[in-house]
Amino acid sequence: MTETLTMDISTRNRIVDDVANYICRLLEEKLSSVYAFHNIQHTKDVVKESERIGKACELSEEDMSVLLTAAWFHDAGYTETYDGHEAVSVQLAEEYLSELGCAPDFVERVISAILSTQMPQQPRSKVEEILCDADVANVGSDTFFDMSARLRKELEAVKGATFTDAEWYSVQHSFCKFHRFHSEYARRVLGAKQTENLARLERERSI
Repeated sequence: MTETLTMDISTRNRIVDDVANYICRLLEEKLSSVYAFHNIQHTKDVVKESERIGKACELSEEDMSVLLTAAWFHDAGYTETYDGHEAVSVQLAEEYLSELGCAPDFVERVISAILSTQMPQQPRSKVEEILCDADVANVGSDTFFDMSARLRKELEAVKGATFTDAEWYSVQHSFCKFHRFHSEYARRVLGAKQTENLARLERERSI
């Protein structure tokens, strides 16, 4: 039988703090500098956005600890591989959280949340919906165009994938037009800015 998560608030906060310190050290020491998009700042942004959306969605303290732990770990696998990094992120999370003595069901929920961020996103819980929304929150923010340029640079550096301006416009336009946020809060708040970004894309394309 799976053990029940019964950590008190202080224990959950300590675990999140331990994980944050571990991931920051890991990314600083092992993540390639050519990652212009999937870097330590992206991870910090996802954690911050996860907390913001989680609070707006009135997550319990327990759910918030799962969410923030998964947010810190979700891209850790990039330290070892680009394609399929989620599997490595899961392995790192399982090993580290087990060392901390976390309950099996807590670890399982973190792992499930990490895996839900794979494209196409398929979240199955409120926590997973929020993490998925936080991971691509830039499509509904003022940073969309800057982060898009960073992703283009990263793909060229890491995978040798080059795009003409027209091809990259198509990539941006398709994602901005068809992506749908999962949580009600993200649909309402981030979705509004996503609509503005799409309009800007189409306006600039027509010039």
